[in-house]
Formats: sequence, C-alpha cells, structure tokens
Amino acid sequence: MPAQPDLNRHGGMHRSLDPIYAFPEKRFVKNLVDDMLHRTSALRCLGGARNNSVLESFMEELAHAQSWDSLEYRFSQLLDPRAIAVLGHLEDCLGALPLAASLSRGIAHAQYKNEMNRLVVAVDLRVTDDAAVELINPVVVADTGRVQDRAGLDAQL
Repeated sequence: MPAQPDLNRHGGMHRSLDPIYAFPEKRFVKNLVDDMLHRTSALRCLGGARNNSVLESFMEELAHAQSWDSLEYRFSQLLDPRAIAVLGHLEDCLGALPLAASLSRGIAHAQYKNEMNRLVVAVDLRVTDDAAVELINPVVVADTGRVQDRAGLDAQL
C-alpha cells in the first residue's frame, strides 16, 4: 500500500505551512513522494523548519523587491499582537546594534504550530573572499509563555 500523508493540520510536512502572515490569498500545494529512502518530514523537526526557512527567505526577498526594511515588511503583514510585540522587541535590540557596512543582516520569525511560542532571530553575517560565513551579533527574542525549565528553554533556543 502506498504511503499516506499525515493530514493533521500541524503534523509532518504541514507544520508551519500556513504562513503566520496576513497574506490576502493563500493556496497550498503539497506533494507526497512515497518512494524516498528517508522521509524528511519524519525527522526530528518535522516539516516546520523547512517550511519556515523557505517562508522567511521569501519574506526577505519580498521586502527587498519592494525596497522595504525587513522588519517593517513583517510588521505590515502581522496581525497577532504577541508576534508584533516580539518583533518590536527585536527591533529595539537591533537599534543598539547598527549594521556595519561590511555585514549583511538576516531576520526570521517563527511561531510553533502557528499558535504558540513566537520566536524571532536576527543574525549579522559576513562572507569572506574564500566563501567562509562568519556569524556576528546573533539576537534571539522569544515569547514562550510560562517557562518551566529555563535551561531547557535556553537549549531549545
């Protein structure tokens, strides 16, 4: 019998597929490849990491294409007050870390199952002439709700 997709709203490849941003029209296309040696959606982080990576890379491209600041573009697409607050705190943190001319800055926002913990990350980086990537000034801001195990939270972040 061929493999059947997990159609749970936040399971497997569906995790974080529905963007947290208020795009007016959304259409999701999912493809189940049933003859893969390893099903990547079944690895430790399910589909969320890949889906968020693609979405946030695309958000950077959209902001750039419209000559918007990355943060401002995200603010314009968010409705959730907690997500907006986390992004605002990141903006405050980055205000104290002006971007040097020799660096680039990447920003990403994720929300667990689109309804729980909110997390934003900014990283300044430099790519050297020999293609080495140097990460500089990583900033992580999270709204995780009540914390039971601070060491566990720090390890997850």
